[in-house]
Amino acid sequence: MSELSARHKEAPFERALAALRGLGRDTSGPVPSWFVPGRVEVLGKHTDYAGGRSLLAAVERGVCVVALPRSDRTIRVVDVAEGVDTTFALEPGLRPALGHWSNYPMTVARRLSRNFPTANRGADIVIASDLPHASGMSSSSALVVAVALALIAVNELESTNLYRAHLGTAEDLAGYLGCVENGQSFGPLTGDQGVGTFGGSEDHTAILACRPGLLSQYSFCPVRAERVVPFPDDHVLVMAVSGVVAEKTGAALAAYNGASLATRAILALWREHTGQDAESLVAAAASSPDAPDLLRSLV
Repeated sequence: MSELSARHKEAPFERALAALRGLGRDTSGPVPSWFVPGRVEVLGKHTDYAGGRSLLAAVERGVCVVALPRSDRTIRVVDVAEGVDTTFALEPGLRPALGHWSNYPMTVARRLSRNFPTANRGADIVIASDLPHASGMSSSSALVVAVALALIAVNELESTNLYRAHLGTAEDLAGYLGCVENGQSFGPLTGDQGVGTFGGSEDHTAILACRPGLLSQYSFCPVRAERVVPFPDDHVLVMAVSGVVAEKTGAALAAYNGASLATRAILALWREHTGQDAESLVAAAASSPDAPDLLRSLV
């Protein structure tokens, strides 16, 4: 992040802290804070759920997050940029509202509560974002990551054996949070309904694992770091937002999920025909020289 962009984050963090004080919280002491960036796919879109690869970067716009623990199971999430808030309980039986922005933080809370028995402490979480919503820069996954980081911190999940065994790296956490969104299981961390979109973990990987000045190449299913490419000092990456909203509801949701569901169906055909438990469509296609032709014939 450039110095100019860093200075521009001071105001949203101050707004977030002011909102915490508005909730009656004392911010005179240390307040856990995070900056969660958006992401751009330089190459490789909709490749992650098939086990493919992408060249990724984090961007300087994103979500400023502050959070303080509570003494009960209540979670309050306030979005100061949008002027909205939601309150719910950290419970495994939580019922998120599809089509509403609260679906994302509620899905995170539900999944953490189900996967980690010690996750029983709520939080007041305030976010202030300068990332355009529904612009294709992963504002929804940034929200998922932001809420997850806050709840992981206030419940001290990183100190648990379960967390250390399965989510010990940024790539592991990215893979898990991708599964929180799509509803799939991550190792022994059992899945459930997710947010309704059946994507992969590309967004979460870029958000959590990309580094300044570098483009990062990752493959997926599971998340694997392959290489980094220095971004030229005399270049700048410019994002132009068209104004077309990236809808993920109704008919748009079905179209968005179509490719992912088709990938799952092809992989299921492969497993049934060959008896091989390939972890992804890419793994199936690379399993032998004639595998691509066999896949085509099965389809």
